[in-house]
Amino acid sequence: MSRLKLYIDGFPLVEDHFSGVGHYMQGIVTALDKLAGEMPEIEIALIVSARRKDRLGRYNFQNIRIKTYPIPHRLFRRLLVKGWLKVPMDYLFGKGVYFSGDFVTWPLARSASITTIHDISFEKVRQFVDPVNAAFLSKAAREAAKKCSYIATVTKTMKKEIEEFYELPKDKVIVTYNAADVTHFYKRSSREVEEVKRRYGIFGKYIICLGNIEPRKNQISLLKAFMELPREITDNYTLLFVGAGGWLNDEIREAVDNAIKNNYRVQIIQGKVTDSDLPAVLSGAEFMAYTSLYEGFGMPIVEAMACQIPVVVSGNSVMPEVAGEAAILVDPYSVKDITKGLKKAFSLTDEERQKVIEKGLERVEVYDWQDIAKTLLRYAKKANEEERS
Repeated sequence: MSRLKLYIDGFPLVEDHFSGVGHYMQGIVTALDKLAGEMPEIEIALIVSARRKDRLGRYNFQNIRIKTYPIPHRLFRRLLVKGWLKVPMDYLFGKGVYFSGDFVTWPLARSASITTIHDISFEKVRQFVDPVNAAFLSKAAREAAKKCSYIATVTKTMKKEIEEFYELPKDKVIVTYNAADVTHFYKRSSREVEEVKRRYGIFGKYIICLGNIEPRKNQISLLKAFMELPREITDNYTLLFVGAGGWLNDEIREAVDNAIKNNYRVQIIQGKVTDSDLPAVLSGAEFMAYTSLYEGFGMPIVEAMACQIPVVVSGNSVMPEVAGEAAILVDPYSVKDITKGLKKAFSLTDEERQKVIEKGLERVEVYDWQDIAKTLLRYAKKANEEERS
């Protein structure tokens, strides 16, 4: 069997803002690093701008080579996005299989490629995506669907959606799930929870909504549903929004301000909660409400489950697949149904709550980075053999 050379676009790992795609890439590459140490028949190289090579030090990769291009990080991305990058990258780095976890594919002359399309929100719910970003992603994803040996995506639901939208054969789209890092996301102690609550000014008991502050995450409907709860609940619990800044969030902030003026306990912590503090913030919540309108995976679902809190999630898009039977499902388009779901979560007895938490932990175990990396390697080997034949 021929030696597999896998080249990975390291762009998301050295970005200034560490996105969900960054977490996906960190999980996969960390698992690949371990596998590379056990499998001498594979060689893995991570490719980044020379000026950002030092940012990879924090990952402590042991078995992955680092290769660099001299073009500045942002300029390289711009050339790629605009279609101005004409030199086949395998002329520079070598023939093999090129993997991108970020929608794009590099120009190649004699190599196979795999690109991850996490979702197609920019096609299905375009009204919730920044127009400039939507235009780029639409073009990049169509290019990848046309040119790549395989398209990877993160759920079976999204696999079907991508196959239908791009009219691809079923065997061309593979599933490389997301997973929670259980060495980081786990139930934290009461002391640690109280420390982070003080640090971020979180008062008393709360339910958490984790995700970018933007319309697709459906925070306004969740807020309305929260305000429909009995006052004995809303007077004693805070609805806490935690996430990075998205776009078109002025309406969300206005709705929160109005709720506060009407004496509802609502708080937004935007872009301040660090990755190291997030598990404790999750652990301290009564439960998580994740009523997004559309997702490719929905990482907060499994992260919350790993931190042993119940979750209320949307019963549409990919969320039922990811959550399985371990969550309370609601119709995100119905404020009334979201309210019903919130009431159900609040009414759980100690015994019922424990059963829900146990089901959540079982669900977390379904998603494992080692298994995900092995899937990617299996198809990389297949693509490599097909390219050679």
